Amino acid sequence: MVRVIFDTNILISALLGRGPPSEALMIALKGKVHLVTSIELFSEFLKGMRRNKFGIPRNAQDRFASVIYILSDFVEPQERVNIITIDEADNRILEAALEGKVNYIVSGDKHLRKLKEFKGIKILSARKFINKMDKDTQ
Repeated sequence: MVRVIFDTNILISALLGRGPPSEALMIALKGKVHLVTSIELFSEFLKGMRRNKFGIPRNAQDRFASVIYILSDFVEPQERVNIITIDEADNRILEAALEGKVNYIVSGDKHLRKLKEFKGIKILSARKFINKMDKDTQ
């Protein structure tokens, strides 16, 4: 089965019900892909969500976080990488992707998407990920 990491920006956009990120998450909710994350990435997601610039009630945030937690396979990266120097924290996604043997990283982050691929792992926008999954299931 396809293994994928959704970047924090994708998860928060999905929580807000915004277009392609929500559609991408639906693919995971339907069991068509396995989500992969690390404790570090999940913590970053929680912090971003808790900043709550969008007025989402705390109970809705908690339910959403629980769903992501349950859906995700957690990995503990053993290898550090230093590929992205502009925003060093983006390397944590690459590390988790390597450890989790994912097929795709789905991100809205321009530094990650600029790579397009990392050690055989495709880095896609939510829209490109949806199109790829649609094409592969036909």
